[in-house]
Amino acid sequence: MAAVVAVPVCLQWAEQQRQYQATAVELESAKAAREHLEDELANWEDRDFIAAQARSRLGYLEKGETQFSVSDAPQTRTGTQAVRTVIEPPPKPWALLLQDSLLESDNPAPEVPGADEARVVPRAEEDED
Repeated sequence: MAAVVAVPVCLQWAEQQRQYQATAVELESAKAAREHLEDELANWEDRDFIAAQARSRLGYLEKGETQFSVSDAPQTRTGTQAVRTVIEPPPKPWALLLQDSLLESDNPAPEVPGADEARVVPRAEEDED
């Protein structure tokens, strides 16, 4: 009889312990996020940090500085890895590629091997007398 009363109580206690552990993990995560945000807020009270952010994000300059912009840099940096972008020109100008594509679509390859003779050739209109 005691087992009938004790088992549901023990199961409820185990469920509450699981919820407590999940809430504790969530609380630790929230504390870490708060600490990170407080550190970031403290950075915004530093004049040098604000000046660096204004330079990098908005392109602001201080008196006497000159800004240079490199338009065809050979590589860009993403995080700590260098990424190199290589753009190769097409083998032909786009107009010739388009022309070749149109000519090829007018005369498609035969579907049956050896059926080259069956290719449709447009015939010239006959002169009417």
